[in-house]
Amino acid sequence: MMAKKIILIASLLICVHVMAGNGLQAEVASRVQAVKSLSGSFKQQRSISVLPLLLLSEGSFEYTRANGMIWQTMAPVESIVTITSSGIDVGDGSSQTVGSAHVAAALLGVFSGRFDLLKEQFTIDAKGDAAEWQLELRPKSALVAEQIVSISISGRQAIDTVVVSEANGDTSSISLVTETITTDK
Repeated sequence: MMAKKIILIASLLICVHVMAGNGLQAEVASRVQAVKSLSGSFKQQRSISVLPLLLLSEGSFEYTRANGMIWQTMAPVESIVTITSSGIDVGDGSSQTVGSAHVAAALLGVFSGRFDLLKEQFTIDAKGDAAEWQLELRPKSALVAEQIVSISISGRQAIDTVVVSEANGDTSSISLVTETITTDK
């Protein structure tokens, strides 16, 4: 279950770069396509509708255009999820989830600036400008909407915050601190 949540969160982080208004989308796409590598730390607050307490986790992330993404949770429980063009490895011996090669290809495609993939699944409302932007994603398909109400992504130079609102009332808020960025430019 936790691995599925990590995969969803990693997917959302990747999708953040995907869209905006036409002018803003072009600016964000240009930035994303120029990123060779990106790494930093994250803190997540998860609110589960049936529990009175917030669940907190933290760790690190690393994306490279050549190798994919590593999402490493350090606390309260250590785990590693690796996303490559071959699929998703959740580090528990099961290696691949069903359809993970397709999911991984889509996620890495988005991270590299292939916005067409995200637009197939979500409507996108972009606000702000290239210096400070916010993207609100809402699922197009009823199947996805049964799980996710919305995904809000905000950033400046890179993604700063991702908030996922689920249909069951649960929410996840992830704050990212980008520590290194390597670009082509």
